[in-house]
Amino acid sequence: MSTTTRSTPGVETVCVIGSAGQLGHDLLRLADQRGVSARGADLPEVDITCRDNINALLERVQPAAVINAAAYTDVDGCESERDLAWAVNATGAGNLAAVCAARGCRLVHVSTDYVFDGSDIGRPWRPDDAIDPQSVYGHSKAEGERQVRQHLNDHVIVRTSWLFGTAGKNFVKTILRAACERPELRVVDDQVGCPTYAADLAGVLLTLAAGAQRGTYHFCNAGACSWNEFAREIVRLAGLTTPVLPMTTAELNRPAARPAYSVLDTSSLTQETGIVPRPWQEALAECVGALRQDRGSRWRLE
Repeated sequence: MSTTTRSTPGVETVCVIGSAGQLGHDLLRLADQRGVSARGADLPEVDITCRDNINALLERVQPAAVINAAAYTDVDGCESERDLAWAVNATGAGNLAAVCAARGCRLVHVSTDYVFDGSDIGRPWRPDDAIDPQSVYGHSKAEGERQVRQHLNDHVIVRTSWLFGTAGKNFVKTILRAACERPELRVVDDQVGCPTYAADLAGVLLTLAAGAQRGTYHFCNAGACSWNEFAREIVRLAGLTTPVLPMTTAELNRPAARPAYSVLDTSSLTQETGIVPRPWQEALAECVGALRQDRGSRWRLE
């Protein structure tokens, strides 16, 4: 799939890899609003596990910068499909960086809080803290970061967490659907992190694609919560009364390990760009409002 936003003569092009996903959708939408010339690409047009395929795409597009929003993000699926996770999240990221290096393109690469071990260190995780992933997904994303740094100097890595938005599958839509269909919900309350609105992250990535920053940064919305608190706020904003009960990660019994504490420190990004994340509750309210149909009780949850 490929999509092109409005092209502005004389404006350097940004190529968005993974444009069919929830983040890619918002990247193209926001680029259009900002008057940025952006070209989106996804499978089957581009397969980042194939370096020649990437090179052919960038030869056609001739971008000044590439934003990599493509990833295999099924955390539990990665445990049983390790080779696929590694091919997309690690080798694929390295392929993009190598091709960008050869073509003189800047690369903005999206990574994850899952590169940390999830222990409570008494403060939010900083970009320069030591990583220690606990799942196949986390390991594959950490290796992707390493390969980006190895192949390309002109790069920015942005770690994010708990992504939600109006496009694609995500936690907000899952909770809204379940709250409309079930008498009660059970959501874990022993994992703490930072929700991130895809539209807000997209704005940061576009700014970094046009900027001079290099290195690794964190971006998420301000404030931290448990998944249970996140779910309860979704239900409240939707005007629903479905009870959201607590449960433990052990009770959930998922194949992949989840970070118990993955709150991210975004201060270095703010210091270098002036970008101040808004509270996750404010961003969530905007998202829930956008998902509401006809100002009623129906929802766009496709």
